[in-house]
Amino acid sequence: GFRIKEPDYQQVLQYCRGLLKNDPQNAFCQGDTIDEKLEVEGVIEDEMQEGVELNKCDHGPPLKRPRVHERELLTDVDKSPTCIEGISENITARIDASELDGAGVDGTITKAQVKQEYGHESFSGHLTAETCRTQDARSREDFRLNQSDHSNVADVSGEPWTLGTVVEVLTCALLQNGAKTPTHMSKILDGHQQVFAHLCPKSDEEKYAFSTAIVRCVFAFWIMSSQRLEITIDCMLHREIVTPRAVVEYALAERGPQGCDSMAVRNVINNIAKKSLERSQSVRAELAIAKKLGKTEELEECRRQLDTAIHETADLFTVIFTGLVRNHQDFEDTDTLLRHIMLQRILTIGRKYHMFIKPLIDTAESRIPGVAHNPDIAAIFHSLSTM
Repeated sequence: GFRIKEPDYQQVLQYCRGLLKNDPQNAFCQGDTIDEKLEVEGVIEDEMQEGVELNKCDHGPPLKRPRVHERELLTDVDKSPTCIEGISENITARIDASELDGAGVDGTITKAQVKQEYGHESFSGHLTAETCRTQDARSREDFRLNQSDHSNVADVSGEPWTLGTVVEVLTCALLQNGAKTPTHMSKILDGHQQVFAHLCPKSDEEKYAFSTAIVRCVFAFWIMSSQRLEITIDCMLHREIVTPRAVVEYALAERGPQGCDSMAVRNVINNIAKKSLERSQSVRAELAIAKKLGKTEELEECRRQLDTAIHETADLFTVIFTGLVRNHQDFEDTDTLLRHIMLQRILTIGRKYHMFIKPLIDTAESRIPGVAHNPDIAAIFHSLSTM
């Protein structure tokens, strides 16, 4: 019912809110008319305007060709000569010469003219302008009713849709339309990121569930393409459609082809960690400049931003290590190789980002669940703390 490739985010948002209130047709009935909201906008007008001026008679106003609906009503009823003859017997009347071209002196459409116009050899009789107008109006109304029925396709349960269901449908639609190339995906997300921003709940817990639903759709959609998975997640993180925490937790909990041991998940987590550290370093640089220039107000603001960035970085790496430790425990009785891989990844991440997360490494047993009760993992963090 709404355009994806040429987005109008207000219309898409209105439609989504209509689903949440069990009133999807509400998206089409406010403001403009239904005809202006449909994707087939212009089709009706093109058909209605087909009766454009063709020529002018010396004795009257411009003449018009019969419209598309008038011809279709005659041709679609029945192709048989019997039906055509029946119609011709019932619609014998006269018509004003100012309304249809090719009329006789007295305004009557001849049999030969109707045959030439409609292509029916067996048609004999006369056609009235009133009949044409009536049938044309009836066709317009039928078209409107059919299109308005299409707007209710989403209302299948008779109950309001949940926010999770609406966001999953919206995400899948955007992924499908942006799947051609990464450029297409970026354009689609640019046109609809405000829809996600308006639908996103305010509380942290609900916002996390909202982001997790989007991430789940992305992983399911790109289950067979690691590169496109990484690119799409990166685009959504850049536009703040999803949160780093939701991406990391879902990625480490995934057990499919793009599971926790896949290269795609490893790259996604490394990119998230790098961006978090880059933000911290950027704030540090701004703080140093503020100190050098002696700007007191900017100095206090930079200090607050730095504290926030350090806290967010610590929370992010806590989530990463917690997921890896949990996977190590989950594979205890099922896969020895994956347990070993999880240990090596903990060690690799700890070494790679040691200088940025040393306080977290030193307090790992108290801050990361499962470390104190697992000797192998505790030994790894102990070795990292002595570096």
